[in-house]
Amino acid sequence: RTLTDRFLQPLPTPGTPETELYYERRLNEQSQLIDPPAIVPSDARLDFKKWGSWLQRGAIVRDTNTNSDVETMAEAIERWKTEYLPARRKYIYNTQIVGKGGEIPLPQTGGGPTTSYFPLVANRATSKVLVPTNGELGATWTGSPSFEPFDTTGWLSGPTGVGYDRATTYDSLIGVDVARQMRSNTSVYIRIDFDVSDPALVDLLELQIKYDDGFVAFLNGEKLVSANSPTSPGWNSSARLAHAANPRSYIKFDVSDKKGNLRTGRNVLAIQGLNDTLKSSDMLIVPELYAGKVSVPTTLEPRINFGAIEANPASGNQDEEFIQLINPNSIAVDISNWRLTGGIEHVFAAGTVLAPNAALYVSPNVAAFRARTSTPKGGEGLFVQGGYRGHLSNLGEMLAILDATGATNNTTTTSGQASDAQRSLVVSELMYHPSGDNLAEYIELLNISSSDTLNLEGVRFTQGVEFNFTGSAIVSLAPGERVLIARDLAAFETAYGVNHPVAGVFANGTALSNGGERLKLEDANNGTILEFAYDDQPPWPVAADQSGYSLVLIAPHTHPDQALSENWRASLQSGGSPGGADGALFPADPLGDANGNGEPDLVDYALGNDLGLSPIFPGFRWNRDVPAGEDALLLTVPISLAAEGVEIELHFSTNLIEWQAGTSHLELVSTEALGDGRAMRSWRIKPPLRDQPHLYMRLRVLGR
Repeated sequence: RTLTDRFLQPLPTPGTPETELYYERRLNEQSQLIDPPAIVPSDARLDFKKWGSWLQRGAIVRDTNTNSDVETMAEAIERWKTEYLPARRKYIYNTQIVGKGGEIPLPQTGGGPTTSYFPLVANRATSKVLVPTNGELGATWTGSPSFEPFDTTGWLSGPTGVGYDRATTYDSLIGVDVARQMRSNTSVYIRIDFDVSDPALVDLLELQIKYDDGFVAFLNGEKLVSANSPTSPGWNSSARLAHAANPRSYIKFDVSDKKGNLRTGRNVLAIQGLNDTLKSSDMLIVPELYAGKVSVPTTLEPRINFGAIEANPASGNQDEEFIQLINPNSIAVDISNWRLTGGIEHVFAAGTVLAPNAALYVSPNVAAFRARTSTPKGGEGLFVQGGYRGHLSNLGEMLAILDATGATNNTTTTSGQASDAQRSLVVSELMYHPSGDNLAEYIELLNISSSDTLNLEGVRFTQGVEFNFTGSAIVSLAPGERVLIARDLAAFETAYGVNHPVAGVFANGTALSNGGERLKLEDANNGTILEFAYDDQPPWPVAADQSGYSLVLIAPHTHPDQALSENWRASLQSGGSPGGADGALFPADPLGDANGNGEPDLVDYALGNDLGLSPIFPGFRWNRDVPAGEDALLLTVPISLAAEGVEIELHFSTNLIEWQAGTSHLELVSTEALGDGRAMRSWRIKPPLRDQPHLYMRLRVLGR
């Protein structure tokens, strides 16, 4: 039917010659081939003579049959042209929009919708760029009117795109190169100012973007859309998965539902670009923002509603998930070439028609859907279409139905259904390179919930090492409890003793890489609990590489981003602390001076001056910057490895009067354990701050 529609034309003017009407012309041409008047009997008449019609039940009849209920080929064609085509044209072109451009003519009653787009943010637009080194800015940089005009002093400036590439694939797309700045952070902030004269003139809003590996976009402080982003991204978050950009094409996001955030005059498009790991060879963000103006037609596509949506099948097989679409109208709706977009991508096949008040189930795999054991399932006479790309997230996301013109027909937002393990289970310690023969490796997991006991059945490592907690020695984890998995149990007990909460050993001979690798932990529903890559090179703590120390997650109860090196430290002692914590208690009186050194106990706690050791003072030093080939000014600060209850902020001044956060001027270089419970953390001071004639720094210690 859909292919037939492509040969129909708008209602012709009375008297239009059939030679100018495509369908009529083709019918006449074919009739001349099979039933030419000059040939008697023609092929059509011979066929009729042999096979007869339904009235003769296949009997041989004369080709001159005069039964009034039997039509000749010419009579049938004429009735097709005079009865079927006019009614078909009238229905299609007066009740539906069935195409755009020149592919299928638009309705003639009032004309079809026409959309004209104009750029608000074009390619190579001027941008301000910052790779943050702490969370001091919060969300103030995203363009919220409460914080505008925003001070971007010290931010990089240049045309979009933003990123880097150690090869050459993205070189022509990059206007601001952040290769050096992103050595210690997988996030980058991007701000682009643009003007709107009258937001009321904007009917549609579309973000077009090339991204590698993820992003979160904001319009005047309000979230527009995201891809590959954590549920609650922080200043140092990484992309959930790797995603390579196509240098030649943009991915489009319909954000028309956010056009109300546009303001008369100055506006801000802000984007947090996300790389998947610090070791990634490339990263890219190239955004464009378009406004659309629609001339409203007199006929509109019927609305299709979202029905039931299951993102978390009980079987654990994500291919059994589905999206139900419902036609609430009293007429059939042709959704050929319509799209489902958002968390998944699907284009409806040609000929897809939803009957009145009928439902369609869309699934990534029709066979898996029909194999479901609970309704909806096979054998129920359901209309099912499969093959969509991706899977629904049980953390919640937006879905949209786009008609054949690309306009949004309907949207919905699925509610988050994060599993308990996704909310509360973290890797709290990694012993990836122990002393000796490496057999004493272990991974420690911690339940950071204060109230929920976690069921570990089905929780498993699927990348890096292999291990499934199903059937293991420990299958549940109470609030605050830790569990271990080891490479070799005998080697583990020899190195660390017995009576530790060990669930089992790595499966299939797998082991942790001494040089760093990606780890992935999934829950019983195949959902990703965590995925990150550790490294044995700075700025990751190098003491954990063959020195007998482990990697310890700092302040795990705050659920920090485990992909960031600054959220890890070396253990306080060789061998780590498998099954237990090794942090120091917060001082009873933070503003007191228990050791009489003139510094508040909170500062002593942060810097390690409460450990009974000779104090080490922060300071500056010059060091050869090997990658850049220049002398670098470093700021070195001692920290107490066990002081997980605080974080240190750095501020600078050139006159001791005006102080600013050092966020955009510092780059974390290394964290070197001293072997006494302290470490030296070094930051590279970047130009132009490095070149000031006078420079002063101060520390600010904050409780977590």
